[in-house]
Amino acid sequence: MSEITAEMINRGPGRDPAMAAQRRKVNSRLRETREKLTSTSAETDLFDIELLRMFAQSRKGATPAIAVLALSIAGTTVIWVPVPNVLVWVSLVFSSMAVLYGFAQTFLDLPNEEVQPAVWRNKFVLAETIQGTVWSLVILLLLNVDDPAARTFVLFVLILVAAMTAMISASVPFAVYGGLMPVVIAIVSFMRPTNSYDTLIMTLMAIGALLYFVVLANRLRNTSVDSLVFRAEKDALFGELEQAKANSDEARRRAEEANLAKSRFLA
Repeated sequence: MSEITAEMINRGPGRDPAMAAQRRKVNSRLRETREKLTSTSAETDLFDIELLRMFAQSRKGATPAIAVLALSIAGTTVIWVPVPNVLVWVSLVFSSMAVLYGFAQTFLDLPNEEVQPAVWRNKFVLAETIQGTVWSLVILLLLNVDDPAARTFVLFVLILVAAMTAMISASVPFAVYGGLMPVVIAIVSFMRPTNSYDTLIMTLMAIGALLYFVVLANRLRNTSVDSLVFRAEKDALFGELEQAKANSDEARRRAEEANLAKSRFLA
């Protein structure tokens, strides 16, 4: 008993090998986390699932508003186009919305351990491209309408869809590109080159607006990544503080045990 007590006294508080090894392990893990957070190349891999969840939540939450928008556009389009044709188009829009909503809901129900980011990213990009294509089919309804108001209406709808895509899908850049590409093709096709100076100006302004939406989507994604980095750094700091507190409590307890053992040994 005296040998054990003397060993405890000589070792003193805070010199337990197990505690030292645990501290080294925690410090190593925190250092690796900080390196990942400060590495630009690792940002995508580190926050893939979080960014995909942002996309799914945005798409799921925006679905009711997009449905109302589709109905409003369809209701306006019947001014120039027969109702059966409009019903076909709006049915395709709702079908693409249902597919994207189903993907989003299924993804959100999955635990992180079962998520394959690359697979789900491809699914979202494909669904977004299909939805952008279906929205762009509105030009087929009004392609042969001579009313200038119809041309302006189509251009307004396509730019509105582009803005909506850039805002909602910003966390997945390729989904933004997939959704905007059909819109670009539709605008160029609908505003087909003519000798009209006004038409050329409107086409260039529309393309410029689409480029702006791409830049805006990238800025929004960077803001999302920055917020995720900040949250991860905060969590790492809290973990470090909790571990430091635990180590301090353990050192205090061992000091009390050593002092108690020392007093018993001297007695």
